[in-house]
Amino acid sequence: AFAMTARGVRPDPTRRGVLHVTATVRNDARWPQAPPVVVISLSDVDGRVVGARAVTPADYGHRTAVAIAPGDSVDIAFDVREPAGGVESFDFQLQ
Repeated sequence: AFAMTARGVRPDPTRRGVLHVTATVRNDARWPQAPPVVVISLSDVDGRVVGARAVTPADYGHRTAVAIAPGDSVDIAFDVREPAGGVESFDFQLQ
């Protein structure tokens, strides 16, 4: 019962070939929940997935022992290496 309230993928201006990914997720459940794993997929213009990564709470800097309270949000930020070829779209999934 997480809701993604914001997301973004931008080229890192200081590092060539690196994308900076940000997201905010809110716990919409009535109970505390462990922070989610974020799966990002990058696709080309033809819809083919050219890269994917599952990012754990430890990877995005969240203390995994701390549950997210109902109604609270957590900010997520991490970097990914841009795959060769033109990335045209991004898909976010929470697990």
